Amino acid sequence: MKARLFYGRAGRFGVQLEGEEALRHVQIKGKRLQGVDEYNPLAPGDWVELDKDLLIIRRIERTNALQRFNWKQNKPQTFCANIDLVFCVLASKSPEFHVRFLDRLLIAAEEGGVEPVIVINKIDEGIEHLSEYLALYQNLGYTLVLASALHGDGLEQLRALAKDKLVGLWGASGVGKSTLLNALEPNIQQETAAVNRKWNRGNHTTNFATFLPKSNGGYWVDTPGMRDFTPFVPSQEELVLAMPEIQELAHHCPFSNCQHLDEQECAVKDGVEQGTIALTRYQSYVKVLEESTSYRKKW
Repeated sequence: MKARLFYGRAGRFGVQLEGEEALRHVQIKGKRLQGVDEYNPLAPGDWVELDKDLLIIRRIERTNALQRFNWKQNKPQTFCANIDLVFCVLASKSPEFHVRFLDRLLIAAEEGGVEPVIVINKIDEGIEHLSEYLALYQNLGYTLVLASALHGDGLEQLRALAKDKLVGLWGASGVGKSTLLNALEPNIQQETAAVNRKWNRGNHTTNFATFLPKSNGGYWVDTPGMRDFTPFVPSQEELVLAMPEIQELAHHCPFSNCQHLDEQECAVKDGVEQGTIALTRYQSYVKVLEESTSYRKKW
């Protein structure tokens, strides 16, 4: 039997069998799923196969996934899988907007094969300081929505983008994902919390990813907020593919194995000097490459 996983917690999973509406509460058969070496073998959105006793015996191959590398477990960790769209949510000012964090979300979405939408929330706090960044990501071709859960800005655009789709929301703690979700779906009312004023960072209110029904068809997948985030990128080549402007110039490097770090005649580094590639984007590339090289030695 085939079923879709809606949530998982402490080894128990809520799944919906094909043709049914109610959720079944099931477990994995045995101690682990064969052939899956990840921190969490199953994530919301996964399709699974059940045996006659309603035990999960196999994870069906994913079409896409949002993942990070879990340093404590030295394994990739999946937030959700098989989704149509992901809203990468950042706050305008509180907590502070970090362009490097945005790049990490976008790299993970591109690597995972999920279409990203950049959502700048809390624009009622001001966006003048973000004009350069907004232009950068729009020029790169990303869909960008300016939103305010408080005043309702951008909500109709977000609803239109999400109509009849399975949409993930992720971002740092405190950026207002749950508040935004409550504004989009008044019947849901997820728990929210204020930003920690001393550290200007968020407090966790969503502890595990779960499906939530959308009023205009499909589902939201609300994911836990993060205070740090390392994209899971299996190779340097895939990191290049996850950054479109770097991918475009990398073809012009004279050496096929160019890392775009210290090599001579590197087209990517020339692009940074000429302004074709934003310095912040190149810095994100270098840092993620450094981290991914480190964890690939452990994993």
